[in-house]
Parts: sequence; C-alpha cells; structure tokens
Amino acid sequence: MGVTYGKFYLGRPLLDYSTVVVMQSFLDSVVNPAGWLEWPGAAPGRYSTLFYAEFNNNGPGSATDGRVKWPGYHIITDASQVQQYSVANFIAGNSWLPATGVPFDSSI
Repeated sequence: MGVTYGKFYLGRPLLDYSTVVVMQSFLDSVVNPAGWLEWPGAAPGRYSTLFYAEFNNNGPGSATDGRVKWPGYHIITDASQVQQYSVANFIAGNSWLPATGVPFDSSI
C-alpha cells in the first residue's frame, strides 16, 4: 500500500462517485506526496467515477506533482470550477454558521 510512517493521506475512496475537494488549505509536510490512497480491493472503475480535487492549497504538503494519476483526480486552477464547493454553496453556511460562532469564509 505504500503507507509511510509519519505521512498521512488526504483521503481514500470508499465508494464509487465519492467527492472530496481540498481547497485553500495549509497542508503541512505530513501529507504523503501521493495525496490520496487506494482503497484495498476497490473495483477497477472506482477511480474514474470519483471526483477528488485540490485547489489553491499552500504549505509543504501542497505540491501536486507527485499526486495520484487517477482519472477522477483533478488539480483545479480556476476558482469558478470550485464555487459549488464553497461554504456558501455546498452547505449553505451563510444561513446557519454565523449562529455557531465558528469563524468561516464563504468566499473562494
């Protein structure tokens, strides 16, 4: 599996059609350069049905040149392509997060 002691992954696809977008986050050096880990015994087509993406991250673990080469993995450089995953759009955060007192930024 290639698991290295002290290195972590951003995620791994449990089911077909899973969606994960990591954006505007600080990724420290503990992130494995591959970024994502295969699910043991996954059906061969799983990696083409998922949507895993990274957008505008920073920090020593944010380099994408060593990331997985799955058909469903994307490096996004255009903010308009991730608008649907913003706090405002994806979880309607503007309507309920202010009451929690949790700091957030609903913009991209």
